[in-house]
Amino acid sequence: MGAPVPAPGWYPDPAGSGLQQWWNGADWTPYHAPRATPAAPTPVPTPAPGWYPDPAGTGLQRYWDGAEWTMHHAPPTPHAPLPKQRGMHPAFVLLAVISLLVTALPVVGSNHLNGGMIVWLLWGGFWTVLWFLFAKGRR
Repeated sequence: MGAPVPAPGWYPDPAGSGLQQWWNGADWTPYHAPRATPAAPTPVPTPAPGWYPDPAGTGLQRYWDGAEWTMHHAPPTPHAPLPKQRGMHPAFVLLAVISLLVTALPVVGSNHLNGGMIVWLLWGGFWTVLWFLFAKGRR
């Protein structure tokens, strides 16, 4: 029993030409091709030098010098504080409501609008708006 016969395909030229030659499963053919060169491995990009979360999971930061982890550690980066929710100041809201009532009630109870009432509305409206602005911007 003889040696197993290789499957058809491209193989190094047995004459040593540095090329590949086609083996049809029974004989060498006259067909030649350049030798396949293995593709160079794609380089893996490395992160730039800097502080990164420690891969050991310590919760600290560790310095990467561009080639390897150093022994330098630093505390974690503090997170920026969340902005405070600005609410309305209750005392100024109360003043604005009182001002609105004191301004509006005499006018609502009156049958007619005269010059004094208009001045009263403007004066009371000024203070009502002012108290609401203070209520909104004081916290």
